[in-house]
Amino acid sequence: MRLLCTGDWHITNKTPKNRIDNYPQTILTKLKYILDYAAENKIFYILQPGDFFDSVKVPHSTVASIAKLLAQYEDTHLIACFGQHDLQFHNAENPNTPLNVLLKAGLVFTAPLMLPIGHRHYVHFAGWGNDIPEPTEDGYNILLTHRMVIHENKLWEAQTGYEESHTLLKSTKFDLITCGDNHTGFVHTHDDRILTNCGSLMRSSTSQSSHTPFFVVVNTDTNLYHVEYIPVEDINDVMDFSQKEKEEQVNQNLTKFISNLTSTKRPELNYKKNLYNLINSNSIDKGIVDIIDEVMGD
Repeated sequence: MRLLCTGDWHITNKTPKNRIDNYPQTILTKLKYILDYAAENKIFYILQPGDFFDSVKVPHSTVASIAKLLAQYEDTHLIACFGQHDLQFHNAENPNTPLNVLLKAGLVFTAPLMLPIGHRHYVHFAGWGNDIPEPTEDGYNILLTHRMVIHENKLWEAQTGYEESHTLLKSTKFDLITCGDNHTGFVHTHDDRILTNCGSLMRSSTSQSSHTPFFVVVNTDTNLYHVEYIPVEDINDVMDFSQKEKEEQVNQNLTKFISNLTSTKRPELNYKKNLYNLINSNSIDKGIVDIIDEVMGD
């Protein structure tokens, strides 16, 4: 049996400030590519590890377009857990969310479930903020979870609140773990067990210029997998890097300003003397200096 593992989709109707393409349409194009691949290769189960939507406030029109797309693939079963972006007020008990609409419509599935009789594949869930459950004793156990899992390095030097992929694989007994939340993609294996973290479906910021979205196809009979990259446009055709340069200049100026504020050297509290120091350091024309002298007086 084969499963298709994806990452964070963050479906939205909004376009990030650095994107210059039709971002919502690009999301739909990528989703269709995944669904077409699954249908053409007779892969009946797609795993989506949370942050299905980017916000619980996406408009009805966006939810409707996703529902229309999913309804076209009757043989494909989309299994998802909740990420923090899928929860209103980060409360899993609140049903007033776009993902719940798809769940109630039967277009997405969640909660502990067993895949068709005869396969004995069990899907367990640990959405955002939830503890990891115990796997079933007999059968192929899958964990679908939304938690910050890193591979070899922290995402930034001061990062905290994460789990390491090798520790998660060693400390649990799941045959397959599909993770969301970390937008950097990787695959980790240990003793014929597989952990996938496909990262984000979209490149939403300039920091993701080297990221290529992908999904992972896992064969549960052989414990083998392969990575499939999703076609993308050249980054320069969809991203405006001039905005990044402006932001970097602003950050440099701000850093310099803060550095000056924290300097041990302080100007004298003498307005007149400070003014003349400024005049001397900038070679002000003598005529202007005479006018300043007259206005300042003694």
